[in-house]
Amino acid sequence: GSGFNDRALGELRARLDALAVDDDPFADAPPEPGRLHFVRPELVAEVEFANWTNDERLRAPAFVRLRDDKPPSEVVRADAMAAPPAAIEAPAAADRGGDTVADVLDQLGREGERMHLGVDGGELAVTNLDKVLWPETAQQRALTKRDLLRYLVEVSPWLLP
Repeated sequence: GSGFNDRALGELRARLDALAVDDDPFADAPPEPGRLHFVRPELVAEVEFANWTNDERLRAPAFVRLRDDKPPSEVVRADAMAAPPAAIEAPAAADRGGDTVADVLDQLGREGERMHLGVDGGELAVTNLDKVLWPETAQQRALTKRDLLRYLVEVSPWLLP
């Protein structure tokens, strides 16, 4: 995970070293053998994370802080919370270069592995448009460089100043 700086890491290491125990407290062997260190469960860490994986691990964990105000006995498993929906309205066609977006999408819809896209009075050479960047999966067809460019053009009104 993330969320540490060198100072915080050093402080946490000192606190964990003071809580070290020699024996493995678990009945089953850990799934990942290696240099394991066990400590008495006396610290509570607050972390942010995306979700739980199928094998019960945190996905994209980030350390927030130690919780000195909460005893370990009160800790329960937390489910990831979805971010609130964004309250962003789509820009009006005039504000987002409506013709420009439509023109570029039209150009990308034409046949050919390479082309020169006309964009805002300029020209952009693109090649290998049918190159697969993301292979096909059971849920989705293969995605190509052309698909990526189409996506970027479609979201450009929200990304570009």
